[in-house]
Amino acid sequence: MNSPMSLEAVEAARDNFTTAKGDLEHVLRCWSKQDCGHCVDTPECSWCPYTWACVPNKQQPAFLAPLYQEDICPARGERWELRSQPFGCRVSSYTVFSTAIAVNATLLTVLVLWLFAIALRHVRRRSRAAAAARQRFVATTWWTAVPPSSDSQHGGNGETQPLLVGR
Repeated sequence: MNSPMSLEAVEAARDNFTTAKGDLEHVLRCWSKQDCGHCVDTPECSWCPYTWACVPNKQQPAFLAPLYQEDICPARGERWELRSQPFGCRVSSYTVFSTAIAVNATLLTVLVLWLFAIALRHVRRRSRAAAAARQRFVATTWWTAVPPSSDSQHGGNGETQPLLVGR
C-alpha cells in the first residue's frame, strides 16, 4: 500500500490547487488596473469599490456574478457593490437588482389591478342584468297576480271616489 505516487497523479493534484497559467495571466491583467474606468473597460474584469480592487469576472452578464460567486470581491461585504459592464462604474449590482425588482413589482401590481377592474366590471354587468331580469319578473308577476277590479268588470273606467273631497 505504500507505493509511490506517479508523476501524473502529482501533477493532477497540483493542478487542482493552483491557478492555470491562463487564469493567472487573467488575474494579473485585472489586478494591474488601479481605477474603475480602466478596470471595467478591460474584458472579463469588474471593480470592487470599497477595496479598490479590479477582479477577474468571467460571468456573463458580468453584473450577475454576485449571484454565483460569494467571494467575487476581496471584502465579503462589498459583494453586491460590484461594478461591471454594461452599466459601468456608477451602477452597482445591487442597484441593478433593486431597480429590476421594483419595475417588475410595479408592472405586476398594475396587471393585477387591471385584471381586478375587468373582473369587477364583469360582475357588475352580470348583477345589473340579473337585477333587471328579476325586476321584469316581479313586474309581470305583480300585474298578473292582482285580480281585476270590480269596476273594470262592470264597465267603469274611473275612480269611485275623488281624491280631493270638497273642491
